Amino acid sequence: METVIGELFIADNHGHPEFSARWHSRALQALAGFENNIVRRYFSSIKDQALRRYMRYYQLTLTGLSNRLYYFTARDSATAALVGAVLEKIESVLVDLKRTFSDAFDLECAVTLYSHQFYTEKLHQVLGEFEGIRTDEALLSLLGVIRNSLRDHLHISLALRPGYIELEQIQRFAALVLLFAAEPETDARKLFYRLYTENFNLSGLVEWYQDQLLAELKGLTREERERRLAEEEAKLLKTGIPPRVPFDKRRGPISETLLDWLARIRSHSTGAYLRTDTPLLRLALDLSVAQLGLFLRLCYFTGCFHEHNISAVLRFFSQHFTSKKQNQVSLKSLAKAFYGAEITTAAANRAWLQRMIDHLNKKYFPK
Repeated sequence: METVIGELFIADNHGHPEFSARWHSRALQALAGFENNIVRRYFSSIKDQALRRYMRYYQLTLTGLSNRLYYFTARDSATAALVGAVLEKIESVLVDLKRTFSDAFDLECAVTLYSHQFYTEKLHQVLGEFEGIRTDEALLSLLGVIRNSLRDHLHISLALRPGYIELEQIQRFAALVLLFAAEPETDARKLFYRLYTENFNLSGLVEWYQDQLLAELKGLTREERERRLAEEEAKLLKTGIPPRVPFDKRRGPISETLLDWLARIRSHSTGAYLRTDTPLLRLALDLSVAQLGLFLRLCYFTGCFHEHNISAVLRFFSQHFTSKKQNQVSLKSLAKAFYGAEITTAAANRAWLQRMIDHLNKKYFPK
């Protein structure tokens, strides 16, 4: 396979379409031979532990091969179409292995970039149907939070690319939400509690709940607030969560998160959690909004944040930092900078990142 990839680089860089066609045929034959070899190994007398080791190795090999070939699909060349057919064949082999050898196939292994793109497009089709649901403002607001949370959760990150189980879970959950929301008697509160019982623990839903409750408490007296918080705490405890794995295994259950938050509010005698007139202390940065947005993007894609909700990350920085020229960073402008940076901004960021590297080398790795 390594030889086949090397030949593909040569053919694509030097523009030999007839060579590319021969490569395409040889690659498909190699994959067919690869699959037959797996079947022979699996049905031999090898012990189960060895089988799992073999399967893990071959699965990672196919995934790595697919990801390296995926590079060619973004190029405008005759080779791209041929590579697309090979990628489909690789994906077919992986699907057959997953179905036939389910006891040895690693479902937690990260999917290929090709498969990830397929799942992303499929999910966007389902999420697009959210917009056709009734025009209830609160329900649409919650559906928007769910849509953005799922998209962020699926977003490609080299450190956090999801596995087969996680992708299938996202697909099932999106379809489940669509089914719940389409029921005539469903409103935003009922949908929230349905998601709560499903242990949908992404930060977007947690923040939506907190914002809704704080807005409701804002005009109440201290006694009314205490009574309302006690009612809400009892409601969450009564609703409960069946024993199941959280939607995002990297986070704690949503029940623990919200009940702890309610307990902190109730125990705070001064009601500081509910005050909205106290200005936030913002830390001044010597960066422009564009530079800050690009820096946050770099941190996100390299796995620096435990938080996977992009909106939550951007909201935090817009609330707690100021830029070189603005005393208040707009969430909209920060999001624009996060998703699209100009070459001048990239050059400026690269310059001060290089200064950081130079400082590390001088301090910790002196020559």
